[in-house]
Amino acid sequence: MPLRQPLFILLSATVVSVSSIGCTLFADRPWNHLSGSDPASPRATSSVAPASYNEPVPDSDSLASSKVTPPSMSVKDFYPSNIRKTLNNLAGRGPSQKAAEQLYEKGEQAYRQAVELLPRDRGKAATEFLKASKQYTAAAERWPNSALEEDALFRAAEGQFFADRYVKANEFLEILLKKYPNTRYLDAVGARRFLIAKYWLELEQAHAQSTFAVNLTDPSRPKTDTFGHAVRIFDRMRIDDPTGKLADDATLAAANAYFKQGDFLKADQYYSDLRMTFPSSEHQFMAHFLGIKAKLESYKGPDYAGNALDQAEKLIKLVRRQFPNEARKYEQELSRAYHEVRYRKAERQWEMASYYAHRHEFGAARFYYQVLLKDYRDTPFADRAQEQVGRIATKPANPDQLAPWLVKLFPNSAPDDNALLMAKQPQQTKQR
Repeated sequence: MPLRQPLFILLSATVVSVSSIGCTLFADRPWNHLSGSDPASPRATSSVAPASYNEPVPDSDSLASSKVTPPSMSVKDFYPSNIRKTLNNLAGRGPSQKAAEQLYEKGEQAYRQAVELLPRDRGKAATEFLKASKQYTAAAERWPNSALEEDALFRAAEGQFFADRYVKANEFLEILLKKYPNTRYLDAVGARRFLIAKYWLELEQAHAQSTFAVNLTDPSRPKTDTFGHAVRIFDRMRIDDPTGKLADDATLAAANAYFKQGDFLKADQYYSDLRMTFPSSEHQFMAHFLGIKAKLESYKGPDYAGNALDQAEKLIKLVRRQFPNEARKYEQELSRAYHEVRYRKAERQWEMASYYAHRHEFGAARFYYQVLLKDYRDTPFADRAQEQVGRIATKPANPDQLAPWLVKLFPNSAPDDNALLMAKQPQQTKQR
């Protein structure tokens, strides 16, 4: 069997192209595009091209493997999870480098045949890709814990990917990452997973289905919850390769996916994570810009906490200071967001003032009206506060006690300092 060369050179074009796709996918989209009003958005797409459709197929040249002695059998080999492997060993289908290399070569032959068929007949090519994937899988099983297994797992995933079996392709990639966390295919694995997740999201947006709908006919997507599986891949990419080329792209893609779904709390979490975890990412502006909208949309109203408003106002100031060029481009949206923040914060002050005025606690009410007059002159609540201040100018700070005789029946709730001292004295004497 000829020496197998690394696929990095052969896959470089693929990785670079996917990296560029990820880096530009959401780089220039204001939040109204994410809401589905963009005529070019996936929501307006009637059909979605398969993830592998425009991907260059890597060359089928062989890869090198290293000889690793498989571990001897033990009690663990008879556990239910390992019984299949044990039976293969007992049946003479155990670890064998020679057998693995032969199976790998059969996979290579089927793979080359698939590449030749692909331009003419995509259906027949898919059949050959699946045949190649099966041979690669068998090769990986026959020589575990070796470079050959690492190569075979990746090639098995490639066969499934180009046959448009994306669920199975992702399974092989996850097995590869679990067994070889620092695999030399790390960038290529990330590129494939990004395309798969992106395809599933576009498919979900083009043909929205219930989370509980069951898919029994299309092997290119999960059986249930296509959206959930897509964002899970993005999330796993951030965990499996946090310093990878597409880690920040995956974070932004997940945030945008939740944004489109209307789950603004989740979107805000991912935008915040992108801002903090990837400070040098080219997506920093969009993480700030879209984070503003996510925080405003996640705000529940004056009856709830107002932290989201404070954070949104801070982000607006950061955007204008750190991204002046982009801020000028989106000044209209930023200005609208700023005025919305100011209005919502003033509304909170007005609600507090109205609450105390309703209770006839006019001292507290006047305090909140003064805050509106001092800090929120740019909102309509300032004029309303001015009117109310005039109306309650002569009102007492606190309401009259309705039943003073009833209050006198109960002791003063404030503790007497002398009584406290007398109560402590015996305890101090005992301690001495």
